[in-house]
Amino acid sequence: MFHVLFAVALGSATVASDSRCNDSHTDAIQSQLQNFAQHPASAAQRAQRGVAIVEAQSDAEQEEVVLQGVCPQNEFPTRVARLYALDAWADLLIQRNGAMESGICPDADKKLIASVAADAWFKLANAATIAPKPPALVATLVPQVQALAAQVPITLPVFNDATSYWEQQYKTAGQKAVIDCASQTPRP
Repeated sequence: MFHVLFAVALGSATVASDSRCNDSHTDAIQSQLQNFAQHPASAAQRAQRGVAIVEAQSDAEQEEVVLQGVCPQNEFPTRVARLYALDAWADLLIQRNGAMESGICPDADKKLIASVAADAWFKLANAATIAPKPPALVATLVPQVQALAAQVPITLPVFNDATSYWEQQYKTAGQKAVIDCASQTPRP
């Protein structure tokens, strides 16, 4: 009897895992980001919108972990590539939301924008190279990241040369610039 119950339990776990390996949650994240892109927040709603975008981004990152545990190895790369692209899109939406520009320290603002561009580019590079075919969203976001990078300016490497080390250099510079700005800003 124990063997029968154990077999049923294992079968149920497999069915649960297989049913979770789909695009339904990823579709919901994409719909939310699409809504944010189509309906920018008012000045009064920017902070709240920024939090909502960060939550959607975190959701995409968590979904990657979930899918890694439940999807067959041959399906995982295509699904995670889309999540990387959504994560990059969230970076762009956060920057567009205006939450990153203080106006107090222009150098820090530029370095934060450079950090966003590098982070989004690194995620797009992962999305483009992890799966046999990149998600369509990659082609849509590439020119947006290139335009953002041209503003600060930074040079974006080809996808195969976009490494975590490269991306971290910009992130570290952005964080340092914010700390330096805070230490130099007079307090009332």
